[in-house]
Amino acid sequence: MRPSGRTDAWLLQRLRSGDLRALDAIVPAYWPAVERYAARMLDDRDAGQDIALETFIRLWIHAT
Repeated sequence: MRPSGRTDAWLLQRLRSGDLRALDAIVPAYWPAVERYAARMLDDRDAGQDIALETFIRLWIHAT
């Protein structure tokens, strides 16, 4: 659900500058893929959700 015309690079730049709206765009765009990948790797859907959450928390912490 990226704002139209916004690239991933632009969103990451905004995220690095502390723009929480960028995270609001990144999470719904990438959550399903991250969750699916983690769940498949671990063969555990609940763990996949936990890993996805931790991924985006770390993204926010390390980007700002």
